[in-house]
Amino acid sequence: ICSSNGVHLGSDSTVQSSTATKGGGAMSANLCSIEMSNTSIVNSTSTNGNGGAILLGLESTLRVGESSRFANNKAVEGSGGAIACAECDSMLFNDSTVFEYNYAGLEGGAVHLAAPANKISSAGSNFIGNTATVNGGAIHSYQGDWTSTGDRYEQNSAVSGSGGALSMTASHLNLDATTTCQNNRAIKGGGGCLIWESEAKNINDVKWELFKPNINNMQLISNNKALFGPSLATPGVSLRIAQITEKTTNDENILF
Repeated sequence: ICSSNGVHLGSDSTVQSSTATKGGGAMSANLCSIEMSNTSIVNSTSTNGNGGAILLGLESTLRVGESSRFANNKAVEGSGGAIACAECDSMLFNDSTVFEYNYAGLEGGAVHLAAPANKISSAGSNFIGNTATVNGGAIHSYQGDWTSTGDRYEQNSAVSGSGGALSMTASHLNLDATTTCQNNRAIKGGGGCLIWESEAKNINDVKWELFKPNINNMQLISNNKALFGPSLATPGVSLRIAQITEKTTNDENILF
């Protein structure tokens, strides 16, 4: 539980094997700030809620830096194997933050975003070997705004859903020219690296352009696997025939 003055975890701190029932296996924050520097949170578990390690609620912030590490954390029946943001204020990951081998029973093997108030930034982070049962092996975002600068997404997996590394729904995504997304998998869904859902109602809906991902170097998106769209995909859609008009041909098969 986060105190009203916030929490600072300093150099060489380790939080290990914590468990919570409802959410935030190690820490849960409302109206609060958490800062981490050279800190590890490992083997923490949320058995029924979101955020295997940290759950950020309303007006809460998280700043992580100096090679901090989230490893082997689990949201057993929830989303965000390491971190979940539920209408949080902001999050910032700097200086080689590592997310490795975290697990979510639903979405976002490492990080789950639900309507954060501000943009989320990550620079030089490594997302390695994270798993989501449904969508977003590393990251799942709903109504969020995520920017990666020099990040690395490798060997993440969406087991039964889509977005081996990233799943974006009604969300903005920016991957700079040095961010890599390689060897991720969504073998039962689409987008080995990325699935993006604009929630557009039709082909003319402005949401197609509004939520189109900005990927600055497609050459670094490689060797990903999926049932459809090995690198990038949007969800499948159904087609509806608006009007059927009967046509007739003459003996020469010419319409008249």
